[in-house]
Amino acid sequence: MYVKPLKSKDDQYEAFQAVVNDLRARSGRELRFFKSDGDGIFTGAKALALYEKYQIRHIQSAPGDSASNDLAERTIRTFAELTTTNLLHAKAPPCYWAEAMGMLEYVWNHIPVLPGGKDGGHISRTSLLEGHERL
Repeated sequence: MYVKPLKSKDDQYEAFQAVVNDLRARSGRELRFFKSDGDGIFTGAKALALYEKYQIRHIQSAPGDSASNDLAERTIRTFAELTTTNLLHAKAPPCYWAEAMGMLEYVWNHIPVLPGGKDGGHISRTSLLEGHERL
């Protein structure tokens, strides 16, 4: 899971390249598919140039149907709710939402929750991506 707070939608292209490069560096593999809701930032000329540059196949969910991209929609909602909960619990002002979401991203990716560790244990999402079992 990657969280990249953007000041404007135009910052998406730089953030997308950073994610693609980080995925390649961590896993040693290329990103082959990218699924989005078909918003303009994902279908414009700049986006199409990035997909061609990185040889990524763009898959669009059905227009107006959040069920066709349910995993992403549910994850976004979960992150938003957890971020709000953490801010409220910490009695922190809402202006720290980006920092709170960044902390949530770190915890989400590093807690061992996926079966597959040694002796029937669990591994983290980061361990799965990077191909190791260390915590």
